[in-house]
Amino acid sequence: MVVLASAATWPSPDALENAWRDLEVLSWVVWSFFVFAFGASLGSFMNVVAWRLPRGGSVVSPPSRCPTCAGRLSWRENLPVLGWLLLRGRCRFCGERIGVQYLLIELLLGGLFVGAFLMLYLPEPASWWTLGTGEWWIQREVAGSWPGLLAILAMLSLLVPITLIDARTYLIPLSLTLWIVAVSAVCWTVQSELPLPWRVPLDSPAVPLPVPGSNWAGAAFGGVLGVLVLAVLLRLGSLRPSFADYDEFVAEGETLGDYPHARREALRELSHLTPVAAGAAAGWWIASMLPTAFGTAMPAWLAAWSAVASGYLVGAALVWGVRILGTLAFGREAMGLGDVHLMGAIGAALGWIDATAVFFIAPFLGLAWAGLATVLGTGLLGARFRPLGDRVRTMPYGPHLAVAAVLVVLARPVFVELWMVLVPPVDTLSAPLRFTGVPAGVSMRMP
Repeated sequence: MVVLASAATWPSPDALENAWRDLEVLSWVVWSFFVFAFGASLGSFMNVVAWRLPRGGSVVSPPSRCPTCAGRLSWRENLPVLGWLLLRGRCRFCGERIGVQYLLIELLLGGLFVGAFLMLYLPEPASWWTLGTGEWWIQREVAGSWPGLLAILAMLSLLVPITLIDARTYLIPLSLTLWIVAVSAVCWTVQSELPLPWRVPLDSPAVPLPVPGSNWAGAAFGGVLGVLVLAVLLRLGSLRPSFADYDEFVAEGETLGDYPHARREALRELSHLTPVAAGAAAGWWIASMLPTAFGTAMPAWLAAWSAVASGYLVGAALVWGVRILGTLAFGREAMGLGDVHLMGAIGAALGWIDATAVFFIAPFLGLAWAGLATVLGTGLLGARFRPLGDRVRTMPYGPHLAVAAVLVVLARPVFVELWMVLVPPVDTLSAPLRFTGVPAGVSMRMP
């Protein structure tokens, strides 16, 4: 009787299920809080990068201080979001107003981190939200996929100062795009060497990036080597950089100057492609001479490298091709070399399929932005908005590429659905190709 009485007090299965759901929701809330705090902290640092880098200052020294009176901030005032609120947007030393940009960037990057985190790990397996990524992230969870997560979060972080600097100066610092490439190469290589969790199928890909076949991998490695050779030749002065005499014809601060030799410089850049093309051809030939078994037994770390290299080359080639052809067609510099490096970096972080998606999404964002500029510039919303319309109209292209990359990460199922509508799969019973990752049971290797 005692046993029966105690058993009667046990919670029902429904109560246990509800308690488990509450605990699961609480765990996601806690995770999201820490991810937001991490993103907001990096947002605080990215504010420093966006402010100091264009001015030639160090991003690590001196410590954070007021740009007006140089008063050093305490640790409390350096807290992301809370620090700005505690100061009420003013320096406690001189009383000068602290721009709300600092608060907004911290909130933005914290929100982007949470959005990416939930997008990758929260969806139920085989749900609509897994379109484009499958169950790769869900199966591995954070413990088995943290290097890949860091690669994506690093890209999102650095896109913020890149956007701010490009919007203000019409220049994209090469150092920031190279950081994205370097972090992506390291993180995806580490990811490929992590042991598979027990719940993950043995045939699951090491990285959720499209991995080229052996010949294409050889071409990607050779092309990257060609890029390095090109950089060395330009550094040594053996090759003359394009648009080297731009300042002789365009006044300082003039963003849309009338440079008379744009076609000549586009042909010069076309010649700069020689070492890249030669390297890709040599890499293809060398890979074709290797045993054919190499294509099906590529080491995981080499597969990760080839995914990063092919993503970098495809992303950069898409924009560089448009830049050269557009300049030859219109006689004006079409896009900037910074956009080429930015797209290469996005491709290195997300793979060549995502880079291609970003390339086709960005023009629509540019058109929408131009429409906004037209509305503001016509004075329909009042004369005070006309200066803002002029500023919107002269926005460079880099921010559109950055926003497109963010959208591909946060709203990938939408673009997968759109792709399936525009280009229906030949076999409707097979899984569609993904922007990132591989279809279930289908190899994403290039032929």
